[in-house]
Amino acid sequence: MAVYLNQWKTMSQCETEDEFHSVYDDLTSSWTTSVKQYFDKHIKPDILMYSGRWLIEKFNNLYDPYSGVTNNPSESINSVLKRMTGWQELPVDSMMLSLYFLQNFYQAEIQRGRAGIGNYRLKARYREAKLDKDELHIPNKIIAPDRIIEYVKSASADNLVPKANQQVTAKDSANDEESAGEATGAEHNVTVKDLVNDGASDSEEPLSCTPIKANVDDSSDMPITPSGLVFGGILSGLDSDDSPDQKQATAPNYKNMTQRTMAKFVVDNGNVTHVPDCNAFVVTGNKGQKYCVTLNPETCQCPSASTCYHIIAVKMFVGLEIEDKKTEVSLRTLSKRSLKRSDKKSGRKKPRINDTDPVIIPAPDSILNTPKQPHVDSKTPKSKKKLRFG
Repeated sequence: MAVYLNQWKTMSQCETEDEFHSVYDDLTSSWTTSVKQYFDKHIKPDILMYSGRWLIEKFNNLYDPYSGVTNNPSESINSVLKRMTGWQELPVDSMMLSLYFLQNFYQAEIQRGRAGIGNYRLKARYREAKLDKDELHIPNKIIAPDRIIEYVKSASADNLVPKANQQVTAKDSANDEESAGEATGAEHNVTVKDLVNDGASDSEEPLSCTPIKANVDDSSDMPITPSGLVFGGILSGLDSDDSPDQKQATAPNYKNMTQRTMAKFVVDNGNVTHVPDCNAFVVTGNKGQKYCVTLNPETCQCPSASTCYHIIAVKMFVGLEIEDKKTEVSLRTLSKRSLKRSDKKSGRKKPRINDTDPVIIPAPDSILNTPKQPHVDSKTPKSKKKLRFG
Protein backbone atom coordinates (compact mmCIF):
# COMPACT_ATOMS: atom_id res chain seq x y z
CA MET A 1 0.00 0.00 0.00
CA ALA A 2 2.86 2.39 0.75
CA VAL A 3 4.17 1.90 -2.79
CA TYR A 4 0.84 2.90 -4.31
CA LEU A 5 0.56 5.99 -2.11
CA ASN A 6 4.07 7.10 -2.99
CA GLN A 7 3.38 6.70 -6.71
CA TRP A 8 0.08 8.60 -6.43
CA LYS A 9 1.96 11.46 -4.78
CA THR A 10 4.54 11.39 -7.56
CA MET A 11 1.82 11.76 -10.20
CA SER A 12 0.15 14.63 -8.33
CA GLN A 13 3.44 16.58 -8.36
CA CYS A 14 3.81 16.56 -12.15
CA GLU A 15 4.21 20.10 -13.47
CA THR A 16 2.21 19.61 -16.69
CA GLU A 17 -0.62 17.41 -17.84
CA ASP A 18 1.56 15.76 -20.49
CA GLU A 19 4.11 14.85 -17.85
CA PHE A 20 1.31 13.39 -15.74
CA HIS A 21 0.17 11.08 -18.57
CA SER A 22 3.75 9.96 -19.19
CA VAL A 23 4.36 9.15 -15.51
CA TYR A 24 0.93 7.53 -15.29
CA ASP A 25 1.68 5.10 -18.14
CA ASP A 26 5.04 4.23 -16.63
CA LEU A 27 3.86 3.61 -13.06
CA THR A 28 0.52 1.91 -13.66
CA SER A 29 2.06 -0.75 -15.88
CA SER A 30 3.02 -2.72 -12.76
CA TRP A 31 -0.22 -2.20 -10.82
CA THR A 32 -2.82 -4.81 -10.21
CA THR A 33 -5.97 -4.61 -12.29
CA SER A 34 -8.26 -3.78 -9.35
CA VAL A 35 -6.10 -0.87 -8.14
CA LYS A 36 -5.73 0.55 -11.64
CA GLN A 37 -9.48 0.37 -12.25
CA TYR A 38 -10.19 2.15 -8.96
CA PHE A 39 -7.61 4.85 -9.72
CA ASP A 40 -8.96 5.43 -13.23
CA LYS A 41 -12.53 5.71 -11.95
CA HIS A 42 -12.20 7.76 -8.76
CA ILE A 43 -8.81 9.51 -8.53
CA LYS A 44 -7.50 10.22 -12.01
CA PRO A 45 -10.47 12.43 -13.11
CA ASP A 46 -10.14 14.57 -9.97
CA ILE A 47 -6.42 15.06 -10.51
CA LEU A 48 -6.94 16.10 -14.13
CA MET A 49 -9.81 18.49 -13.33
CA TYR A 50 -9.16 19.87 -9.85
CA SER A 51 -6.04 18.87 -7.91
CA GLY A 52 -3.23 18.65 -10.45
CA ARG A 53 -0.18 20.73 -9.70
CA TRP A 54 -0.53 22.65 -12.96
CA LEU A 55 -4.04 23.66 -11.83
CA ILE A 56 -3.57 24.70 -8.21
CA GLU A 57 -0.29 26.55 -8.79
CA LYS A 58 -2.38 29.36 -10.29
CA PHE A 59 -3.49 30.30 -6.77
CA ASN A 60 -1.08 32.15 -4.53
CA ASN A 61 0.34 30.39 -1.48
CA LEU A 62 -1.71 27.25 -2.11
CA TYR A 63 0.96 24.86 -3.38
CA ASP A 64 4.55 24.24 -2.36
CA PRO A 65 6.89 22.19 -4.62
CA TYR A 66 8.24 20.23 -1.64
CA SER A 67 5.23 19.69 0.62
CA GLY A 68 2.36 19.97 -1.84
CA VAL A 69 -0.83 21.74 -0.78
CA THR A 70 0.01 24.18 2.01
CA ASN A 71 -3.24 26.03 2.65
CA ASN A 72 -6.65 24.81 3.71
CA PRO A 73 -9.44 26.43 1.67
CA SER A 74 -11.94 26.06 4.53
CA GLU A 75 -10.29 28.64 6.77
CA SER A 76 -13.54 30.16 8.00
CA ILE A 77 -14.92 26.75 8.98
CA ASN A 78 -11.72 25.91 10.82
CA SER A 79 -11.82 29.25 12.64
CA VAL A 80 -15.26 28.42 14.04
CA LEU A 81 -14.12 24.95 15.11
CA LYS A 82 -11.00 26.44 16.71
CA ARG A 83 -13.08 28.86 18.76
CA MET A 84 -15.26 25.94 19.83
CA THR A 85 -12.25 24.06 21.16
CA GLY A 86 -11.12 27.22 22.95
CA TRP A 87 -14.49 27.36 24.70
CA GLN A 88 -13.73 24.86 27.43
CA GLU A 89 -17.34 24.35 28.58
CA LEU A 90 -19.18 24.34 25.28
CA PRO A 91 -22.73 22.92 25.52
CA VAL A 92 -23.68 20.51 22.77
CA ASP A 93 -26.75 22.51 21.74
CA SER A 94 -24.65 25.67 21.40
CA MET A 95 -22.19 23.80 19.20
CA MET A 96 -24.98 22.65 16.89
CA LEU A 97 -26.41 26.17 16.77
CA SER A 98 -23.00 27.55 15.81
CA LEU A 99 -22.77 25.07 12.94
CA TYR A 100 -26.29 26.11 11.91
CA PHE A 101 -25.23 29.77 11.67
CA LEU A 102 -22.16 28.70 9.70
CA GLN A 103 -24.39 26.77 7.32
CA ASN A 104 -26.61 29.83 6.86
CA PHE A 105 -23.57 31.93 5.95
CA TYR A 106 -22.34 29.57 3.26
CA GLN A 107 -25.86 28.96 1.98
CA ALA A 108 -26.18 32.69 1.36
CA GLU A 109 -22.76 32.79 -0.32
CA ILE A 110 -23.70 29.89 -2.59
CA GLN A 111 -26.89 31.68 -3.61
CA ARG A 112 -24.93 34.83 -4.37
CA GLY A 113 -22.47 32.79 -6.41
CA ARG A 114 -25.30 31.27 -8.43
CA ALA A 115 -26.54 34.79 -9.14
CA GLY A 116 -23.10 35.90 -10.36
CA ILE A 117 -22.22 38.07 -7.36
CA GLY A 118 -20.16 37.67 -4.22
CA ASN A 119 -16.92 35.74 -3.82
CA TYR A 120 -17.96 32.66 -5.80
CA ARG A 121 -18.72 32.19 -9.50
CA LEU A 122 -20.35 29.40 -11.45
CA LYS A 123 -18.17 27.55 -13.89
CA ALA A 124 -19.20 27.28 -17.52
CA ARG A 125 -20.49 23.72 -17.23
CA TYR A 126 -22.84 24.66 -14.36
CA ARG A 127 -24.57 27.60 -16.02
CA GLU A 128 -27.95 25.84 -15.88
CA ALA A 129 -27.88 26.41 -12.09
CA LYS A 130 -27.72 30.19 -12.50
CA LEU A 131 -30.21 32.30 -10.52
CA ASP A 132 -31.56 35.80 -10.98
CA LYS A 133 -31.12 38.37 -8.25
CA ASP A 134 -34.87 38.43 -7.67
CA GLU A 135 -34.82 34.72 -6.82
CA LEU A 136 -32.37 35.09 -3.95
CA HIS A 137 -33.64 34.28 -0.44
CA ILE A 138 -31.04 35.78 1.87
CA PRO A 139 -31.81 36.48 5.55
CA ASN A 140 -31.77 40.08 6.71
CA LYS A 141 -28.87 39.34 9.03
CA ILE A 142 -26.00 36.96 8.37
CA ILE A 143 -23.41 36.18 11.03
CA ALA A 144 -19.82 36.20 9.78
CA PRO A 145 -17.88 33.00 10.62
CA ASP A 146 -15.35 34.86 12.78
CA ARG A 147 -18.18 36.21 14.96
CA ILE A 148 -20.40 33.15 15.39
CA ILE A 149 -19.03 31.96 18.73
CA GLU A 150 -19.02 35.51 20.11
CA TYR A 151 -22.60 35.95 18.94
CA VAL A 152 -23.70 32.77 20.74
CA LYS A 153 -21.93 33.86 23.93
CA SER A 154 -23.26 37.41 23.81
CA ALA A 155 -26.88 36.24 23.67
CA SER A 156 -26.62 34.88 27.21
CA ALA A 157 -24.37 37.68 28.46
CA ASP A 158 -26.76 40.53 27.67
CA ASN A 159 -28.76 40.06 30.85
CA LEU A 160 -25.66 39.75 33.05
CA VAL A 161 -24.54 43.31 32.47
CA PRO A 162 -25.24 45.59 35.44
CA LYS A 163 -28.47 47.54 35.09
CA ALA A 164 -26.57 50.81 35.37
CA ASN A 165 -24.92 50.03 32.06
CA GLN A 166 -28.25 49.18 30.42
CA GLN A 167 -29.85 52.56 31.12
CA VAL A 168 -28.90 54.19 27.85
CA THR A 169 -31.18 56.64 26.12
CA ALA A 170 -32.11 56.38 22.47
CA LYS A 171 -30.10 59.51 21.71
CA ASP A 172 -26.97 58.08 23.31
CA SER A 173 -27.49 54.82 21.42
CA ALA A 174 -27.79 56.67 18.12
CA ASN A 175 -24.62 58.62 18.86
CA ASP A 176 -22.80 55.39 19.72
CA GLU A 177 -23.90 53.81 16.43
CA GLU A 178 -22.74 56.82 14.45
CA SER A 179 -19.34 56.98 16.12
CA ALA A 180 -18.84 53.21 15.98
CA GLY A 181 -19.82 53.15 12.33
CA GLU A 182 -17.09 55.65 11.53
CA ALA A 183 -14.57 53.67 13.56
CA THR A 184 -15.25 50.31 11.97
CA GLY A 185 -15.23 51.58 8.40
CA ALA A 186 -17.31 50.64 5.42
CA GLU A 187 -16.38 46.97 5.41
CA HIS A 188 -18.81 46.15 8.25
CA ASN A 189 -21.59 48.48 7.08
CA VAL A 190 -23.18 46.00 4.67
CA THR A 191 -26.89 45.72 3.96
CA VAL A 192 -28.83 42.99 2.21
CA LYS A 193 -29.07 45.27 -0.81
CA ASP A 194 -25.29 45.55 -0.81
CA LEU A 195 -25.02 41.79 -0.58
CA VAL A 196 -27.17 41.42 -3.68
CA ASN A 197 -25.42 44.18 -5.63
CA ASP A 198 -21.90 43.37 -4.46
CA GLY A 199 -19.60 42.21 -7.20
CA ALA A 200 -22.30 42.14 -9.86
CA SER A 201 -20.85 41.33 -13.22
CA ASP A 202 -22.36 40.58 -16.58
CA SER A 203 -19.25 38.75 -17.75
CA GLU A 204 -19.84 35.20 -18.87
CA GLU A 205 -16.25 34.12 -18.27
CA PRO A 206 -16.04 31.19 -15.87
CA LEU A 207 -14.10 32.40 -12.85
CA SER A 208 -12.39 30.18 -10.36
CA CYS A 209 -13.83 29.60 -6.91
CA THR A 210 -12.24 31.93 -4.40
CA PRO A 211 -12.52 30.86 -0.75
CA ILE A 212 -13.99 33.34 1.68
CA LYS A 213 -11.37 34.75 3.98
CA ALA A 214 -12.54 35.30 7.51
CA ASN A 215 -10.79 37.73 9.81
CA VAL A 216 -9.30 35.16 12.13
CA ASP A 217 -7.74 36.63 15.21
CA ASP A 218 -6.81 34.31 18.01
CA SER A 219 -6.84 37.19 20.48
CA SER A 220 -10.51 38.01 19.85
CA ASP A 221 -12.01 35.16 21.82
CA MET A 222 -13.93 37.41 24.22
CA PRO A 223 -17.67 37.72 23.62
CA ILE A 224 -18.91 41.01 22.23
CA THR A 225 -20.49 43.38 24.69
CA PRO A 226 -24.18 44.34 24.51
CA SER A 227 -23.08 47.66 23.06
CA GLY A 228 -21.71 45.83 20.02
CA LEU A 229 -23.51 47.12 16.98
CA VAL A 230 -25.49 45.10 14.47
CA PHE A 231 -25.06 46.29 10.92
CA GLY A 232 -27.51 45.13 8.29
CA GLY A 233 -26.32 42.13 6.34
CA ILE A 234 -23.38 40.82 8.36
CA LEU A 235 -23.37 40.88 12.15
CA SER A 236 -20.10 41.95 13.65
CA GLY A 237 -18.94 42.84 17.14
CA LEU A 238 -16.75 45.81 17.88
CA ASP A 239 -13.34 45.44 19.43
CA SER A 240 -13.23 47.65 22.50
CA ASP A 241 -11.03 47.94 25.53
CA ASP A 242 -13.49 46.80 28.16
CA SER A 243 -12.67 46.99 31.81
CA PRO A 244 -12.18 43.73 33.76
CA ASP A 245 -15.52 44.30 35.50
CA GLN A 246 -17.34 44.51 32.19
CA LYS A 247 -15.60 41.40 30.86
CA GLN A 248 -16.57 39.54 34.00
CA ALA A 249 -20.14 40.80 33.67
CA THR A 250 -20.39 39.46 30.12
CA ALA A 251 -19.44 35.91 31.04
CA PRO A 252 -21.70 33.45 29.24
CA ASN A 253 -24.66 32.02 31.09
CA TYR A 254 -25.06 28.42 30.03
CA LYS A 255 -28.69 28.16 31.14
CA ASN A 256 -31.07 28.61 28.19
CA MET A 257 -28.12 29.77 26.08
CA THR A 258 -29.45 28.21 22.88
CA GLN A 259 -32.92 29.65 23.38
CA ARG A 260 -31.50 33.12 23.98
CA THR A 261 -29.29 32.92 20.90
CA MET A 262 -32.13 31.78 18.66
CA ALA A 263 -34.36 34.50 20.08
CA LYS A 264 -31.70 37.13 19.43
CA PHE A 265 -31.29 35.87 15.87
CA VAL A 266 -35.07 36.15 15.32
CA VAL A 267 -35.10 39.73 16.60
CA ASP A 268 -32.05 40.69 14.52
CA ASN A 269 -33.80 39.41 11.40
CA GLY A 270 -36.93 41.46 12.16
CA ASN A 271 -39.16 38.40 12.51
CA VAL A 272 -41.20 39.77 15.44
CA THR A 273 -44.35 41.72 14.58
CA HIS A 274 -46.69 43.42 17.04
CA VAL A 275 -50.44 43.08 16.43
CA PRO A 276 -52.09 45.81 18.57
CA ASP A 277 -55.66 44.75 17.78
CA CYS A 278 -55.07 41.29 19.21
CA ASN A 279 -52.68 42.44 21.95
CA ALA A 280 -50.25 39.79 20.75
CA PHE A 281 -47.12 39.27 18.69
CA VAL A 282 -46.43 37.17 15.62
CA VAL A 283 -43.02 35.49 15.65
CA THR A 284 -41.61 33.86 12.53
CA GLY A 285 -39.44 30.90 13.44
CA ASN A 286 -36.23 29.81 11.79
CA LYS A 287 -38.14 27.41 9.53
CA GLY A 288 -40.66 30.02 8.42
CA GLN A 289 -43.58 29.02 10.66
CA LYS A 290 -45.51 31.84 12.32
CA TYR A 291 -46.56 31.60 15.96
CA CYS A 292 -48.84 33.83 18.01
CA VAL A 293 -47.23 34.89 21.30
CA THR A 294 -48.73 36.74 24.26
CA LEU A 295 -46.89 38.04 27.31
CA ASN A 296 -49.71 38.29 29.83
CA PRO A 297 -50.08 35.39 30.26
CA GLU A 298 -47.00 33.95 28.57
CA THR A 299 -48.35 31.71 25.85
CA CYS A 300 -47.13 30.48 22.48
CA GLN A 301 -48.64 28.28 19.80
CA CYS A 302 -45.51 26.18 19.36
CA PRO A 303 -45.50 22.64 20.84
CA SER A 304 -42.72 23.44 23.32
CA ALA A 305 -43.64 22.52 26.89
CA SER A 306 -41.25 24.99 28.54
CA THR A 307 -40.47 28.63 27.82
CA CYS A 308 -39.71 28.68 24.10
CA TYR A 309 -37.41 31.03 22.24
CA HIS A 310 -40.43 32.74 20.65
CA ILE A 311 -41.48 34.18 24.03
CA ILE A 312 -37.88 35.17 24.78
CA ALA A 313 -37.69 36.89 21.38
CA VAL A 314 -40.80 38.94 22.17
CA LYS A 315 -39.31 39.99 25.52
CA MET A 316 -36.12 41.07 23.76
CA PHE A 317 -38.20 42.91 21.17
CA VAL A 318 -40.09 45.00 23.76
CA GLY A 319 -37.07 45.41 26.05
CA LEU A 320 -38.26 43.32 28.99
CA GLU A 321 -35.77 41.69 31.30
CA ILE A 322 -35.47 37.96 30.79
CA GLU A 323 -35.50 36.16 34.10
CA ASP A 324 -34.53 32.55 34.53
CA LYS A 325 -37.23 30.72 36.45
CA LYS A 326 -35.79 29.14 39.55
CA THR A 327 -36.69 25.55 40.27
CA GLU A 328 -39.38 25.36 42.97
CA VAL A 329 -38.73 22.76 45.63
CA SER A 330 -41.46 21.59 48.00
CA LEU A 331 -40.13 20.10 51.20
CA ARG A 332 -43.37 18.21 51.71
CA THR A 333 -42.94 16.58 48.33
CA LEU A 334 -39.38 15.61 49.19
CA SER A 335 -40.49 14.04 52.46
CA LYS A 336 -43.04 11.93 50.62
CA ARG A 337 -40.52 10.87 48.02
CA SER A 338 -38.07 9.80 50.70
CA LEU A 339 -40.48 7.09 51.87
CA LYS A 340 -40.46 3.68 50.35
CA ARG A 341 -43.13 2.91 47.82
CA SER A 342 -44.76 0.29 50.03
CA ASP A 343 -44.97 2.71 52.98
CA LYS A 344 -46.73 5.57 51.22
CA LYS A 345 -50.27 6.29 52.23
CA SER A 346 -52.82 5.77 49.50
CA GLY A 347 -55.96 7.26 51.07
CA ARG A 348 -58.80 6.06 53.24
CA LYS A 349 -60.84 4.18 50.68
CA LYS A 350 -58.18 2.63 48.52
CA PRO A 351 -55.97 0.00 50.17
CA ARG A 352 -52.25 0.16 49.97
CA ILE A 353 -50.31 -1.91 47.49
CA ASN A 354 -49.29 -4.64 49.92
CA ASP A 355 -52.69 -4.82 51.65
CA THR A 356 -54.14 -7.14 48.99
CA ASP A 357 -52.88 -10.49 47.84
CA PRO A 358 -51.21 -10.42 44.48
CA VAL A 359 -52.76 -12.23 41.57
CA ILE A 360 -50.69 -15.27 40.73
CA ILE A 361 -50.84 -16.75 37.27
CA PRO A 362 -50.08 -20.48 37.34
CA ALA A 363 -47.27 -21.85 35.24
CA PRO A 364 -48.23 -23.69 32.06
CA ASP A 365 -46.91 -26.97 33.41
CA SER A 366 -48.23 -26.51 36.91
CA ILE A 367 -50.69 -28.83 38.55
CA LEU A 368 -53.47 -26.27 38.17
CA ASN A 369 -53.04 -26.20 34.42
CA THR A 370 -52.60 -29.97 34.06
CA PRO A 371 -55.87 -31.65 32.95
CA LYS A 372 -57.25 -33.91 35.64
CA GLN A 373 -57.64 -37.63 34.99
CA PRO A 374 -60.96 -39.27 35.98
CA HIS A 375 -60.65 -41.11 39.28
CA VAL A 376 -61.51 -44.84 39.01
CA ASP A 377 -61.66 -47.10 42.04
CA SER A 378 -60.03 -50.39 41.14
CA LYS A 379 -59.81 -53.35 43.49
CA THR A 380 -57.88 -56.53 43.09
CA PRO A 381 -60.32 -59.42 43.02
CA LYS A 382 -59.92 -61.63 46.08
CA SER A 383 -61.10 -65.15 46.58
CA LYS A 384 -63.59 -65.79 49.26
CA LYS A 385 -62.40 -67.37 52.39
CA LYS A 386 -62.92 -71.08 52.45
CA LEU A 387 -64.95 -72.51 55.23
CA ARG A 388 -63.26 -75.26 57.04
CA PHE A 389 -65.20 -77.77 59.06
CA GLY A 390 -63.16 -79.69 61.40
